[in-house]
Amino acid sequence: MLGGPDPEPPGVRWEADFDQALARALEEGRPIFLAVNALEDERANVDLATRLYPSAQWGAATRGYVCLVANPNDHPQAGGGCARYPGSTCAAHRRALAFVTERFGSALISPQHLILEPELDLHWRKEYYEPARPEEISPRNLALHLGRVTPGLAYRRAQIEREAQIAALVAAPEAELKARAEAWLGEPDPWAAAGVGAALDETTAPRRRLALLAALARAPAESAPVIAFVAEPLVLDPDAAPAEALAAGAALLAVDREYGVWALARVIARSKDAAVRARALALWSGGGGWRALPRAEQAPALEALLLGGEAVEGGAAPADPTPAEALRLARARRLGGGSGPAAAGLDPFPTAVPALRRALLAAAPEAVRAAAARVTEAFLRAPQERVRLAAGVALLRAGLAAPGLAEALGRALGDPVEGPELTRAVEEALGLEEGQPPALLAAALAERLGASR
Repeated sequence: MLGGPDPEPPGVRWEADFDQALARALEEGRPIFLAVNALEDERANVDLATRLYPSAQWGAATRGYVCLVANPNDHPQAGGGCARYPGSTCAAHRRALAFVTERFGSALISPQHLILEPELDLHWRKEYYEPARPEEISPRNLALHLGRVTPGLAYRRAQIEREAQIAALVAAPEAELKARAEAWLGEPDPWAAAGVGAALDETTAPRRRLALLAALARAPAESAPVIAFVAEPLVLDPDAAPAEALAAGAALLAVDREYGVWALARVIARSKDAAVRARALALWSGGGGWRALPRAEQAPALEALLLGGEAVEGGAAPADPTPAEALRLARARRLGGGSGPAAAGLDPFPTAVPALRRALLAAAPEAVRAAAARVTEAFLRAPQERVRLAAGVALLRAGLAAPGLAEALGRALGDPVEGPELTRAVEEALGLEEGQPPALLAAALAERLGASR
């Protein structure tokens, strides 16, 4: 055909099958954008359906989502599609409406918009539509929510949506690089932090990389999940580039303290260099040591120090630890120096999809076997490493194998700070007692997975 196939419409790409949409969201780790647009003659509903949803701005902002529209009516057209919502089907938007009313309340309010995590937990909901209000659903806010739920997807979307700006930043003179990155981060651009992170990944010169990391400290707090995604490989291997790991931790601490605490604790726990550990603690505490930290951060700091191999003077901290604080400190002391199994761990990295990870770790073998293709796809392709590893454990429990499964789980078992659930789940799946050495677990994994092929 001359000119090739017709280009895809620029607006929101509605899913044509409701059940397949939910399955794709879970398999690919994508959030769901669900638009209730059920009152066809009401002004806001009409404006959204006919002008906003079909626009290029809404289309670009929703490309990382699985998109469903909810409506009770039929709008038949030739070929079986829906005339009101191109790409959807009337069966799909009727199913979506039934799902919303059953799961989130029977009172129908239209328009309203919902963002669901891949496992269908509600992340955000806004009833009615008032475009003048800053918290309203909009292309910008859709992009920001994508970064909160699935920062890896937001990062990849930024590489597409801001390709020219990223290239210009990479090519900027070194003397101007930090200022240009900070100027971009100061704009109301939801892709800015991910764009600066993408420029970092395309930059090899150490001084330029440090300039970009320093600029990220000026990002708005709403960008913290995406910056954590960019910083994760640096703080998980701090001795590969200590200055960059420290700069990444400092940037996160400036943007959002919870994420900064996570990052600097990992630098301390993983680095074999006492000077790097000392610098990380100084950044975290403002130079006052772990005792200068807020109470809630003292136990994580001590745990990180003990796992890093530091000899910490004094007893438990704080003086009257809660049961949770006492547990993590006792675990760190028993397995300090990073020599113990992966059951010794700091709190998991803040993630927007904890329920999916928990569900995979707790999934019954028969349920995993019934959904083997979906769980395998999650292990192979989910954008979050924590979800991929949890899917790997689920496969192991069910006696199923997947390419690279033994290697992926084996690497995780040697990790001293990635959270206790994963290792214990593997031990239970292999029928072993708690606290096995990583080498024994890796050998048992290889034997079990070899036998399951």
